[in-house]
Amino acid sequence: GWDSFLEAVCCTARVIYLLGGWRAGKSARAAFLALLFIIDWLMTPQQRLIWLVGPDYEQARPEYHYIRLWCVALGMQVEASSAQQGGLLMTISMKGMPGRIEVVTKSATDPNSLGGLAPDLLIECEAGQISDEADMWVDGRTAEKNAIVIKVGTFENDDGKAQFVHFEQQGADALENPTPRRMAFRLPTWE
Repeated sequence: GWDSFLEAVCCTARVIYLLGGWRAGKSARAAFLALLFIIDWLMTPQQRLIWLVGPDYEQARPEYHYIRLWCVALGMQVEASSAQQGGLLMTISMKGMPGRIEVVTKSATDPNSLGGLAPDLLIECEAGQISDEADMWVDGRTAEKNAIVIKVGTFENDDGKAQFVHFEQQGADALENPTPRRMAFRLPTWE
C-alpha cells in the first residue's frame, strides 16, 4: 500500500529488500528509488554508477526501461543503448547540473560483467534467482563504496526457474529483525 511505499522511499538503510508476489510492482518501485538518487546525485559534481544485476541480462531490463522512461519524462538528457540482447548502458545528465549518472545492466551468470568499477547503487533484480555465489560477488562489489543495495524479488516460483534460498532467508530475517542498515518491505501479489 501507499504507507509501505512512503516508508520505503524515506528509508535510509543501505540494504533494502522489496519482497512481493507476482506483478506486485517491485521493479517499478526499485526503479523509482533509483530515480530519487539520480535526481539528488545530478546536483553534485560527480559521476555516479548504478548497476542493475539480474540472473541474466534480460531480467534487468524492466528497471532499466523504467529509469530511462522517467528520466526522459523529467527532461533529463539520456543516452541509452537499446540492444536486443546482452548488456545495456545509459548515461543521464541534466542541463545546468554538474552530476552525471551511468546505469549499466549486468548478468549474474556472466562473472566478467560483475567486475570493474564499483557501483554507488546496485539493484539486484529477481534476487531469488541469483545464485549464492553471485550474490556474494554482488555484495563484495558494493563494499568498496558502501553502496546502497536494493534486492528485489519474490519467494514464489511457478515458472520453473532456479530459486535460491539465500534471498528468502535474508528477506525474512530483514522483515522480522530490521536494523538501521537493513530493512525489508513486503508488497502484495497483484490480483
